[in-house]
Amino acid sequence: MKLKDKKEVSLTNDIIFKEALTSSENRDILIDFLNTVTGISKSVIEKDLIILNERLPKNNYYEKNMYGDVLVRFDKYVVNLEMYTYFNKVLLNKSFCYSVKIFSGELKEGDNYIDISKVIQVNLVNNIKGKFKSQYVLSDIEDPEDKIMVEEFIIKIYLLSR
Repeated sequence: MKLKDKKEVSLTNDIIFKEALTSSENRDILIDFLNTVTGISKSVIEKDLIILNERLPKNNYYEKNMYGDVLVRFDKYVVNLEMYTYFNKVLLNKSFCYSVKIFSGELKEGDNYIDISKVIQVNLVNNIKGKFKSQYVLSDIEDPEDKIMVEEFIIKIYLLSR
């Protein structure tokens, strides 16, 4: 599906979202989009951009299957883009589980913890009200200004209904 050939395409449907952003014909659009939602320069993104398998790896048979919408790797980053037509506590938990699964899955035997890839979870949410953009990192409950892993583990939520 080449986006430039369409007059109007709604990307709020999971299947269209995945197809549109992972199609080789739309690589430049994916790069622009990643640049916009992450703030990382296009040159860094396009240098070694890889679209990963949407199924997150399982460690054992009984572990829940998890499928991301658009999962990409470039430089020292793994970015998971998720499209939601609605968003609630269950889907927030799902998003967090995906983020943690991706983050913990980055380490292989013998790897140094300092070399782990930076994970950015981007949730694009349609049809709810609130702030247009929220960004979450880990912080101390008693002192929210005391943050850790501010570059290594980020969850972003963009509201599309504004």
